[in-house]
Amino acid sequence: MTDAGVLAGAVAEGGRLALAYNPLASALAAVGAGLLAGFRGARRWHGALAAVTVLGGWALGDGAAVAGALAAASARAHPVAEPMLAIGVWASGGLVIGYAMPAAVGVFVGRRVFFGTGRLAAASVGLGTALALAVVMRAAG
Repeated sequence: MTDAGVLAGAVAEGGRLALAYNPLASALAAVGAGLLAGFRGARRWHGALAAVTVLGGWALGDGAAVAGALAAASARAHPVAEPMLAIGVWASGGLVIGYAMPAAVGVFVGRRVFFGTGRLAAASVGLGTALALAVVMRAAG
């Protein structure tokens, strides 16, 4: 197999693992981010807290598995690029698809709601998006 084929296989393996994120941690992170930053008068630091919430949810949900795989791959005498590439795609893809996207959708909706119900709308839309993505990902793969 050529080098390009090996790297493409590593990217495909990382993408497959990225789609198998932890739906419970994703839903909790989306709800937390929506409650923190999903209202019309949210300041910039509310968005930073929401981002920390999403990163914390990823770290608790999938980050430990990614760190374990990274430690196992780097423990070899000569670490090779293919496992590292697969782990990188797994980590970044899972963070974006499973955690950041539901939180961003919830915060987006919450900031556009009038009459003081933005946080509730952001949390419920984030939760619904996280659960819907989890169902679609489980059905797809």
